[in-house]
Amino acid sequence: MKIFKYTIDKNDHGEFVLEMPENCVILRAAVQDHMGQIWAIVDPKAPKVEKRFFLALTGMELPKQFFGKWHFIGTCLFGDNQSYVTHVFKEA
Repeated sequence: MKIFKYTIDKNDHGEFVLEMPENCVILRAAVQDHMGQIWAIVDPKAPKVEKRFFLALTGMELPKQFFGKWHFIGTCLFGDNQSYVTHVFKEA
């Protein structure tokens, strides 16, 4: 097992998919070196599967079936004054 990080696009609002090893454990989302990242504990030898995430801006309208489908994993603050705020969720 290892901890890997996966870069996320701060402009990719709404649902997006990352290919990750199956049975990975999502740890958190945050900003590192001005880039959004998701960290996970993975087995690098495990088959890859599509994992679904949701990126929401503060004040963004959320889908009707949002609660119960998505779990919060972190907030990413971008920009020199950290005024561009996104919230990252993983599919339940």
